[in-house]
Amino acid sequence: MLNENTPQVPSRGQSHTTRKHWAIFIDNSSDKRHLIDLISTTEYFDELNDLKGSLFSKLALEKFIEEEDRYDSKVITKDTAQSLKTMSSGERKKALLIHILQSKPDYIILDNPFDNLDVDSQAVLKKELQNISNDIS
Repeated sequence: MLNENTPQVPSRGQSHTTRKHWAIFIDNSSDKRHLIDLISTTEYFDELNDLKGSLFSKLALEKFIEEEDRYDSKVITKDTAQSLKTMSSGERKKALLIHILQSKPDYIILDNPFDNLDVDSQAVLKKELQNISNDIS
């Protein structure tokens, strides 16, 4: 199911540009990897071409953990002694969220964003997402 919202955003001068918010709801039996690949690499979402995107997902965390193991290189936890592999699920998601927000992407793909987050972290994420939405609305 696709839910699309297209608020008007003031740009320079008096003109307006259209920005979209999409919500795509899928069930747990769906192939998320394939869907994420479709979103980020095909003409189905051509409006995202040439934009910098980030994936907030367990899949993204698995990729960063694999890179840490394979190359002994920390990307999202470079300022800490702890590796992603030794963090709890919630700590991993918090570290990924901080990394994504600091990179200031043009869009974020959220895959089950509140899973494994404590109540305080869920509130922070909700507020950040509302701020981002307000910035483009």
